[in-house]
Order: sequence, then C-alpha cells, then structure tokens
Amino acid sequence: MDSRQSPFSGAQSLGRAMLLLRLIARSGAAGASMAELAASADLPRPTAHRMLKMLVAEGMLEQEPQTRRYRMGPLAFELGLLAPSPTPLISACRGTLKTIAAETEDTIYLTMRSGIDGVCIDRIEASHAIRALTIDIGGRRPLGVGATGIALLAALPPGEAEAALMRNAADFKRYGRLTEQNVRENLEEARQTGFGYSVERITPGVSGIGIAIPNPNGTPYVGISVASITARIVGERQAVLEALLEREAASLAIHLAQTFPSRTT
Repeated sequence: MDSRQSPFSGAQSLGRAMLLLRLIARSGAAGASMAELAASADLPRPTAHRMLKMLVAEGMLEQEPQTRRYRMGPLAFELGLLAPSPTPLISACRGTLKTIAAETEDTIYLTMRSGIDGVCIDRIEASHAIRALTIDIGGRRPLGVGATGIALLAALPPGEAEAALMRNAADFKRYGRLTEQNVRENLEEARQTGFGYSVERITPGVSGIGIAIPNPNGTPYVGISVASITARIVGERQAVLEALLEREAASLAIHLAQTFPSRTT
C-alpha cells in the first residue's frame, strides 16, 4: 500500500476495519490491545496500528491512556442511536422465553446473529436456586462460542459457516477451555441433531443447550438457549429439554415469519 493512501482505500481494507470494530465490541468495557487485535484479525501490526489510529481519529474508537487498550468510542454510540432497535424482536420472542423459563426453571438466553458474532439481546434468570449467568444482555461472542453460538453457526450454509469459523478461530481460546477442534466437534453434532451443546467448555460446572429458530424466509438469525449446572442440562433431563426447545422453536418460527415477513437473515 502507498504510504500516502488511507488504510480505507479499498473494500478489503474496509472489511478489515469492520473486523477490528467487531473484535473490540466483543471485548466489552475491558477493551483490547493492539497486539491482541492484530493477532485475532490476522493483520501485520503496522497495518492494524494504522487502522486503529484512523478509527480513533474518527471517533469510532477511543484508547485508554494508561493501558493503551482500545474500546468503542463516542461516534459508535451516536450512530447506534439511529440504528433500528431490536425491541420488536425481543417483544416477539419474550413469550417463548417465559414459557421455557417456567418449564425448566433455568436461565434462558435470546441471541441474535450479527455477522460472524452472536449478541445476547434478552435473558430470563433462573428461578432455580442455582443460576447460570454466563453472559450479560448486550454481550457479544464469536459464533461457535456457547450453545446458541454453535446452533446459529450450524444453521449457516457450510461455506459461510467455515469462513466464520476460520475468522473466529483465533478468539476461541479467550473463552475457557474452548479450542477450534472443540467447536468443530460441537458443530458437527449440531448439524446432526439440530441442537447446539456447550458442556463445560467455558465455565466449569456450567453447560447449555441451544437451538436456532427456523426462518422460512432465509437463514436463521436468532436462537434460544437454556443454561444451568451440567447435571440439569445433560443426562436425565436432556431429552425433555430437546423436546421443549424443538416445540417452542417451531411455534416461534411461525410467529416471527408472520411478524417480520420480509426478514431473510
């Protein structure tokens, strides 16, 4: 690249910049270092530094003076105010979440696919004495992480799923004991059974089962998961949870298709 050119001079550079933004969004309030971002995005450090510097200059990012870590900036917030709210989708799914929560007494998560990530957009905490709170509302994870992340990844066309998996592979190690091989094993299981399982992959003693909500108009874009201590997810309750999720997913799919008939992804 000519040193006089902007790092945003082509579609490829724009794609890389968007990837950096997604990676930083995943990091939440803790932010991410330039070295971490360069490694996860598979970018040379000088290239990552130029792009990060440009994003800071534009206000999309800010850099913490002491730690030098990057996090989302004020322009990201300002632009987000103009984006469509997921509230109608949350409202449309809330009844299903309540039904599953009432029948299981466990923690229920609603996750929306966002490119190669999954974003938690709603949660109902367990009424059971032991609660599994593994991600907050607004939390973002790579597809392949967590039960719903596996289910949504398995719902993608094979080529698209492989591209997402390869792009996310470098980040898997940030989530407990998760490895690319683990994700591939879970992905194959999900393709065969229709359910995403995360059995103590991220938090010791905690497991989850997830399902992607079918989308008659295109690729599934939302999924639901149940999380609890492992004994409540696998074993005696497993078949009951699978039947419950399958039933509620089929019902919700019809409701979403009627409520959002033009949504294809």
